[in-house]
Amino acid sequence: MFTRKLLVLAASFSISSLVALTGCSTEAGTDDGEISESNLDATRALAGSYKGHGEIRGLILGTNGPDGAKRFIADIRSGERVTGTFAVTGNRLTLDAENAPPRAAALFGVISFSVEGEWLVLRQPRMWQWLQKVDSYCSVDADCELQNVIHPECLGRFTCSEARTCEWSCGTQPPPPPVDPCSGLEEEACKANPDCQPNYGPSLCSPDGLICTQDIVYKGCAPKTPTTEPAQACFSSDDCPAGKHCTTDDGACDPVWMLPVCTGVCVD
Repeated sequence: MFTRKLLVLAASFSISSLVALTGCSTEAGTDDGEISESNLDATRALAGSYKGHGEIRGLILGTNGPDGAKRFIADIRSGERVTGTFAVTGNRLTLDAENAPPRAAALFGVISFSVEGEWLVLRQPRMWQWLQKVDSYCSVDADCELQNVIHPECLGRFTCSEARTCEWSCGTQPPPPPVDPCSGLEEEACKANPDCQPNYGPSLCSPDGLICTQDIVYKGCAPKTPTTEPAQACFSSDDCPAGKHCTTDDGACDPVWMLPVCTGVCVD
């Protein structure tokens, strides 16, 4: 009888402890997938501009995107620009890229990070990146609008300097830059827009980007790259359309094999 009472008490204690732990776990989490306030605070704290000398040369984590979207811009070593959205959860930074080239896919995704003084350290398999916090970073004027850059209280505009920093000039405010008509479009809407082109790629790649899944999925929508017609070859201006002349008239001479003639191209 005494043993049975001990077992009952032990079982009651275990169930009570489990209920208490479950209750604590529910309170620590979030309901309906909402972002916790602590994660929002971490996102705001990490937002800003960074410069580096590794694979990522410039990184903007902006909270001033359209409709309050948290957007990122990354200029990578190849000279390409990758954009998308970002989020912070604990010590993990998620860079959800929309147009990352396959060879650079490993630079994005879920990344462990730490902040060490003025440095943001991104820790990825086989690669760490140190990015220095700066007041601003840009490649074009529109980059500055994404950042919370302090400027004089006057009507004016931002411009991107040769040093890739945002500078405010007091004066007439120009009209806002055109909104990217392709950003955020679903695949069918992207295909239907004549100014946009869908980007495709593997759904998953290894951290080093060398091994990827065999499938091809929709990765985002981007403006079409303008194409230019090749210049028309000519021997003289008589070969060119009205209003154009042949560069041979300017002294240019592109030899044709070993023939004693010169060719050029039609220009304005």
